[in-house]
Amino acid sequence: MAAELSFGSVPALYREVYDIVCPSGQESRVDREVFVKLLMKSNLPKQTLSSIWDAVDNKSGYLTRNGLYKALALTAMAQQGKNIEDGDKILENFGDQELPRPALGDLTDLKTLSIKVRRERNPCVLGYRFMELIELDAIEVDLIPEKKGLILKHVEYEVSSRDMQHVIKVQFRGIPDEFVTSPLAVQAKDLVPMDTQVQFSNSRDFIRILFNSISHIKGVSDRMVARSTGLAADMLIFGKELSVMANDPPALSSWSCGSIDTWSHLQNGFKSLSVEFGVLADKSQKQAHMEDDCLVEQLQYFLDLLTSYKDLCDRHEKGVLSDHQRALQKMGQMKKRKMSATIQGKEQTALVEQLEARIIEQESEINNMENRNYFSLHCVHMETQLIHANMELLVKIMEGLLSTQVRGHQELAQMWENIAPKIKTLIPPSAKSPSTSPGTSPTSETAPSTFR
Repeated sequence: MAAELSFGSVPALYREVYDIVCPSGQESRVDREVFVKLLMKSNLPKQTLSSIWDAVDNKSGYLTRNGLYKALALTAMAQQGKNIEDGDKILENFGDQELPRPALGDLTDLKTLSIKVRRERNPCVLGYRFMELIELDAIEVDLIPEKKGLILKHVEYEVSSRDMQHVIKVQFRGIPDEFVTSPLAVQAKDLVPMDTQVQFSNSRDFIRILFNSISHIKGVSDRMVARSTGLAADMLIFGKELSVMANDPPALSSWSCGSIDTWSHLQNGFKSLSVEFGVLADKSQKQAHMEDDCLVEQLQYFLDLLTSYKDLCDRHEKGVLSDHQRALQKMGQMKKRKMSATIQGKEQTALVEQLEARIIEQESEINNMENRNYFSLHCVHMETQLIHANMELLVKIMEGLLSTQVRGHQELAQMWENIAPKIKTLIPPSAKSPSTSPGTSPTSETAPSTFR
């Protein structure tokens, strides 16, 4: 057996490569096919690559983490022109020093291959995490300007994808049934665990509870956006009315004001404050847009996933499963008719032969439906794992909630603090009334006494 790596400090590149070929939570072994693909990225001669494999091969068909690290070190040494036949002795000289880093180029296709190999090895495990799903493809839906038809206005969307470089709608019309095209269809029965029906029922209950909770949270988020939008509208009205009071009121005479000039000071202050409230309205509107983008849209996306899963489960029960059960009932009725005709003797020979042919045909159809049912259950199994792979989106939603609220409240608080000095100086200190004791009424000395 090949000697394991026991010298040197492991650089970050080694861990990065290991995380690509063996993601966390997956099997902690490197498949030979993935490893060969990795070695080919070094652009070394085939003879050298064979020597590296012989140096780390433990005769099990795969490598451990330690074996992969040793292979990477030997690859780097070979790229430096060193003789890897004496690789173990050279590695001993590193002591606690960092091991050499090989030049491997872009590792994106290696990640794709690693996922593909793991899926082929165990097709009952999806093998994708949230960020890996995001990297697979990005589908964009753009709203086309509204068009007017003969009767009603209608809305059109333009759907584009990195992976599908053509009109997706046309392609899906021409794509055959997946049961016909998938290589897993032949072994569908082997891919369905014994307790699938129980797990399927439990999963539906879980998704139903999750759907209800996310729906309520989305309702809360919608109300948050509505409150921010309402605050923007209120601040705009507030500023508009301040502007009206600053500009429109008629000139006041001394008959109204006497010697008090408070209103003239307020008018001057309201002019500048109306602008500040307009800025507050803009900021509140931006807050509403941020909440809509970071919360409502993400929650709606997750709800769409859950809704699609619920629809898939309904289609399985009302479609494939229901067709299979009807076919079995039809088969039972045919067998009863055949038995009845057989009992009647030679008179019904032609009918018996006809029923036998139909039973054979029905058995073939039932067998096909049974395989479709198993394949449908396998697809539901994978879709269930897909929902769980997207659960990380809830973390993104919570992070979005945190960032929008912290940022929004901080910015609004800062704006209110900037407004505070202007409000405090609406009336100059010299124009304010001095504090007096509430002794007599201002008119008590001058008012004429009518009743004596």
